[in-house]
Amino acid sequence: MKRFVLFFIAIISVYAILLSCDTATEEKTTETGDYNYVYEQEFQQGCLPSSAYIGGLDTYIASNLIIGYPASTSLLIGRSEKEGLTFSLLRFNLTGIPKQAKIQKAVLILYRNSSQFSTGISALTINFLEITKYDWDASLNYDLWKANGDTNRTAGTVTITSTDAMKVYNISLNMDVVQNWIARPEENFGLLFQCGIGSFDNIINFASCDGNLPNRPILAVYYTL
Repeated sequence: MKRFVLFFIAIISVYAILLSCDTATEEKTTETGDYNYVYEQEFQQGCLPSSAYIGGLDTYIASNLIIGYPASTSLLIGRSEKEGLTFSLLRFNLTGIPKQAKIQKAVLILYRNSSQFSTGISALTINFLEITKYDWDASLNYDLWKANGDTNRTAGTVTITSTDAMKVYNISLNMDVVQNWIARPEENFGLLFQCGIGSFDNIINFASCDGNLPNRPILAVYYTL
């Protein structure tokens, strides 16, 4: 009997996890004063808009390493003595949103695994830059990025202090950047995470699309039709 109860609890737990992904991903709407509906669509690897979504792609690259880290559970940004200058890249497939959608707001939600600050550094600012004209993939490394990569406008920023107890960060993104991704999916090359720090041992570690499911990056897009 005890074994049966434990087995039943385990089945219910798994079902709850799957249900939390598939039901929480239903497209939400909000009615505005002029009777236009604002739709909310969220994207998260393996969960949103459904557990079948695999449109998230990310990696981090470092100047002292010849390989990238496409399957890492971390997105690293900053500079360390071992790895050198470190960037991260992230992209979401947004083709589930109609091309005629008019973006009202877009928020990137990141979970901070950890951070490291050297003596005298009290805060690090991460810039999220729009990647242009480079259809990178999981094989990307630092040399490939230097030879082919390019960025355009700043899509968002976040500043993290050495005393910050927050774990989850909501970064408002430039609506024009996201609007272009929706209207022209072929120009959606994602974002480069960059921190212009000159000293070593200053690193921000965000959870990646391969991290624990609740902590994976989320892109929330709000739009009208």
